[in-house]
Amino acid sequence: MTIRAMEADIRHSLERLRTVVVGKEAIYREKPLVAHVRIAGVAVRQSTVAFHLESLPSPGFLQLPKKFFKVDTSVEHGSFSTDQISSSPYVGWQIFLMPELIAYMLKHASALPDVVLQASFYRESVKRYLNLSAAIEEYFRASRRR
Repeated sequence: MTIRAMEADIRHSLERLRTVVVGKEAIYREKPLVAHVRIAGVAVRQSTVAFHLESLPSPGFLQLPKKFFKVDTSVEHGSFSTDQISSSPYVGWQIFLMPELIAYMLKHASALPDVVLQASFYRESVKRYLNLSAAIEEYFRASRRR
């Protein structure tokens, strides 16, 4: 298979992924943030893929200053599936699309107290990130035991 054929195949796969994930709710994780989002759009470019995300107000999750934001990754280094999308490891963001994980995280996060924007905001957001990240890892450990 030629390089052009491989690139065309990758682009076709990403276009199919776009039709599946746009409009879906997800959990977005990038230090120090864990957020409840909806995928508003996907833009496939020459060597990058951009995900346009909408922050969804949800109890227990930090509310982002912008309702819409964009994350992107290189086609070569990103990881793409209908369950999880990840940037290259040195960037470090993840989008989780599994409905069971989303429900689990919404339930877990709603038990956390609201964080008020104050001098300790960053410290509190890091603690919340660690707490919610641990919940994601616990979900995966429990699902492997089933």
